[in-house]
Amino acid sequence: MGYSCIKQGDPFSSFIGNKTLELCTKKSKRNFAVTKMSEKVFDYNAIGKEVDFQKLSDELFKKLEKNQLFF
Repeated sequence: MGYSCIKQGDPFSSFIGNKTLELCTKKSKRNFAVTKMSEKVFDYNAIGKEVDFQKLSDELFKKLEKNQLFF
């Protein structure tokens, strides 16, 4: 998705969410940021982490603008 955004000239950012919403990559339009995001997600230790889905969705909706998409 990151490469698709870059190809279209749109910026992207990414987050890792469990009990808190952690910024994975800042908003960018560069290929390097997609590579960096992939490395951070791959290296993230998710074992034993709990997810508070209500808090996570509330935080995401605060950060999203009207015409943004998230996965």
